[in-house]
Amino acid sequence: MARAPETARLPRNEAKLRETARAYESFFLQQMLEFMSAGIRPDPNFGGGHGEGVYRSLLNEHHGRAIAARGGIGIADAVYRQMLRMQEEG
Repeated sequence: MARAPETARLPRNEAKLRETARAYESFFLQQMLEFMSAGIRPDPNFGGGHGEGVYRSLLNEHHGRAIAARGGIGIADAVYRQMLRMQEEG
């Protein structure tokens, strides 16, 4: 059975690299949002407690994914290019 040429697998590999780079940017943005919201004190009239902390974390995760999915801040592109360079060298 003949093996497929390396270029036949390239588009799938590039899609996986883009997905990985976007996931990295999403996680970075989530962490950045966590640090930004760490100092926010809940209004005693409207919230507080353990539940608010959990839901704030989920909201930051969602926002990080949404920002990355809409183009992000450029981290995913830089990470993608670097991963391509690393593959070419290796």
